[in-house]
Amino acid sequence: MAEVVRGYGIASGKNFDARFPKGTIAMQQPFMEDRGLDLSSFHLGTLNIDITPSCYKFIKSSCCFKRIKWSNDLPPETFSFYPCKISLPDQNSRVSSLIYYPHPSTKPGFHQKEGVLEILAPYLKSVSYGSKIIIHADSEYILFTDHSEKP
Repeated sequence: MAEVVRGYGIASGKNFDARFPKGTIAMQQPFMEDRGLDLSSFHLGTLNIDITPSCYKFIKSSCCFKRIKWSNDLPPETFSFYPCKISLPDQNSRVSSLIYYPHPSTKPGFHQKEGVLEILAPYLKSVSYGSKIIIHADSEYILFTDHSEKP
């Protein structure tokens, strides 16, 4: 179980930054597509979810793109993507999604606090800040554990 929390608004372009007029995801999308990752079914922004007190450990990404020069204003970044599904507590259907992970070692700013994951998902009209989300992932890609059992 996770809670939707406010992010920086940079991925979606909601928090105006002249360097990213339509948001970083819209700017990065063509570079990901050139490398074989189609993001067209996802909302052009991230769903930030706080999984604390649980924690996570990345095992294997479904794809990793190294040193992508997607902005003239920033140095190249490395991105990994992890398949997952999300659902709402009162619904049985699961929505195919991706954990979007810009590697902190190459990300120039806007770092997430520990326990917050950025999710690429289709637009979910009924989800807002404070909504509860259930995240599901195959243990081949990511492990979720209780904080006391930190991997």
